[in-house]
Amino acid sequence: AVALRDQASASEGGTRARLLRESVAAYRLALEVRTRKALPRDWAATQNNLAAALRDQASASEGMARARLLRESVAAYRLALEVRTRKALPQDWAATQNNLALVLSDQAKSSEGGTRPRLLRESVVAYRLALEVRTRKALPQDWATTQNNLAAALRDQASASEGGTRARLLTESVAAYRLALEVRTRDALPQGWAKTQNNLALALSDQADASEGGTRARLLGESVAAYRWALEVHTREAFPHAWAKTLNNLANALWSQASASEGVARARLLGESVAAHRLALEVRTREALPQGWAKTQNNLANALSDQADASEGGTRARLLGEAVAAYRLALKVYTREALPQGWAWIQNNLALALHAKSAGAVAEQRLLLLKEAVVAMRRALQVWTAQALPGRHALRVNWIKSVEEDIRNLESR
Repeated sequence: AVALRDQASASEGGTRARLLRESVAAYRLALEVRTRKALPRDWAATQNNLAAALRDQASASEGMARARLLRESVAAYRLALEVRTRKALPQDWAATQNNLALVLSDQAKSSEGGTRPRLLRESVVAYRLALEVRTRKALPQDWATTQNNLAAALRDQASASEGGTRARLLTESVAAYRLALEVRTRDALPQGWAKTQNNLALALSDQADASEGGTRARLLGESVAAYRWALEVHTREAFPHAWAKTLNNLANALWSQASASEGVARARLLGESVAAHRLALEVRTREALPQGWAKTQNNLANALSDQADASEGGTRARLLGEAVAAYRLALKVYTREALPQGWAWIQNNLALALHAKSAGAVAEQRLLLLKEAVVAMRRALQVWTAQALPGRHALRVNWIKSVEEDIRNLESR
């Protein structure tokens, strides 16, 4: 089972899915002999390994299948923890807490409403428990790995929060990534260093989004620098998927820098952002990496929309048309069932692009585009409810009212 899972990690598409199914089946067969009563520690170790294989299966699945596999993974980790207690097996307990936290974070990404914040809280708690055993002094590399994972969960928590709570969580996330980098150095652990630089850059970009003026510019500069450092290790030749992921993230940071710039500097940054996204899509294909492909399509569309804002006439219309098309492509993977938060964001972005495109359209076409924009924004509000995200919900409701007034004015002419 272990060998099959290792083979799967080096495979793609249908081959990867087949190997993971075989790995899970082998672990289940092992549990028929490695029972809790006869061999409790072996049983717990196999439950832990089964849970990891189920998580891998979930990462290659969508919708209900993904949700089911993640539930089974969580259940297997919790079973393992019944034997792998802190008192009896502290290091195994800590490793399983870390692994459980990873799956809870995965579950949160596919959840909405009150379920998502609860799963993220449980994930953060599990990471903090693991760090009680995985100390820097006793287990420096495990400590750094868990700090990196904790930082990611804190960033996810921040994305589901607002105001001061969001700012605090992002500060904690950045601090945890910086702690991880004290052990994950480029000389000692180049791949871990590059991965953590990429993750730190993401959190710095999020901090920048919640900041203004000089603070925002400084944070974006630190984010871009961290991505460029990561790309010194994550090259296309050596690590094509990591290269494409980091390039996508760099493109986003350049896009954010462009939003704080003007004139020639803004145009240059947007051009670099679009070019980086297109490069990333050469590796991030729909067949090989559907979620990464969809995320990059969404990000490319964002940059194209901003390029359109700085353009006129036919160029503006062309860029907005490309942006709308890219958003629609992203929605073929980002469904509400599989990825509700991402789906809501793309619906929001599509609505804004359709609205912008309507400004250059003739009356009948303009009316159609405005109506499509309202439909898209209403879809986003199916996830961004007044209960879950009151501030975000209220802003979009006001936007819809304004666009609907424009529709009424056009229809009355």
